[in-house]
Amino acid sequence: MGVRHPFGIQPTDWAFVAALDGITPQLVSASVLTLWNAQTGGSQITDLTADSAGLEPITTLTASDGTDGYTAGQIEQFWGPEDVTSMWISADAGGRLLLTCTDVADMAVSASSAAADANAAAASVAATVAGLDLGDLADVDTSGVTDGSVLVYDSGASMWEPGSASGLADGAVTTAKLADNAVTTIKIADSNVTIAKIGASTFNTQVQLSRLDQMAAPTASVPFNSHKATGLAAGTASGDALSYGQSAAALTAPVITGAATAVDLVMTGKLVVGSDALSVVSSHVSTDASTGNYFRVACTANFTLDNPTNPTDGQTIEWEFVQDGTGSRVMTLGSAFALGTDITVATLTTTANKRDFLVARYNSTATKWYIRGFIKGY
Repeated sequence: MGVRHPFGIQPTDWAFVAALDGITPQLVSASVLTLWNAQTGGSQITDLTADSAGLEPITTLTASDGTDGYTAGQIEQFWGPEDVTSMWISADAGGRLLLTCTDVADMAVSASSAAADANAAAASVAATVAGLDLGDLADVDTSGVTDGSVLVYDSGASMWEPGSASGLADGAVTTAKLADNAVTTIKIADSNVTIAKIGASTFNTQVQLSRLDQMAAPTASVPFNSHKATGLAAGTASGDALSYGQSAAALTAPVITGAATAVDLVMTGKLVVGSDALSVVSSHVSTDASTGNYFRVACTANFTLDNPTNPTDGQTIEWEFVQDGTGSRVMTLGSAFALGTDITVATLTTTANKRDFLVARYNSTATKWYIRGFIKGY
């Protein structure tokens, strides 16, 4: 438990309030005194007693009225909360002044005495320890100690005795018994770590059993010495290796994507351009030029071939028009199609199930699809 400190009855402990002029201090008797933990604001302190043991609580603290053995206006003796040595006091809700406990001097003497005792005890221990060596310890035997000796505990004799590290049983020192990072390359000289000391077979076995992902990433090219890398998974992202199965599939059915460059492209074999199917919707056929270059149109009603969307300058598109089983379907060209002097009309064959072909090239400057071919009747 803490200590309650006494307050009041010091030469400076009197109750004053401001006189009528608001400036001159006026001594008052029987005024109500309140204690606080701050000069302004803060919280009122009510844990006040008339004895040091805290057995006689004070409900209301007042300045003396002169009938209790004290001089009128004097602050009577009382005890504050445990371990509180100063408080802010106010008379009749007036301004607050700092009030300190009356046993400050006693506290200083006590602290000084305790410090002196502690210093003396420390000096005594230091003097005792200074005169000791390892052999003075009751459970340590230093007889026969030579340079480089180590102490080994003998459980039978309950003593630490001179010995050597070679006395450790195999497996006595394990990674579980060593603190993390206790053994570092700084503590072990490089010259002391050799294949011979590690055990060549053990070292080689450990390396052979380790996976590549457990080792540090290489910082230079890794030669395979004319051997194959086998068991590769199919690459799925940039930087992945291409497996043999992937490369064979790519060569069997290559797909060319992206923009052309100013490099000659030499190809052998077949160039197959697949067709996209179009249909008549609400008397219109819509072509998205960004999706292909060859479109097959099922003619199931009269229609307008709308201007293709998303074209590229110089792009050529071929349309194949197939009359249905009824035939006589009529086509009207969109406003962006232009006919020349060789091909002046593009009228579909009306015979059922017959096919006609229309070829046009786009010019972005003129915003036109120039019809370069129209053959019919297949």
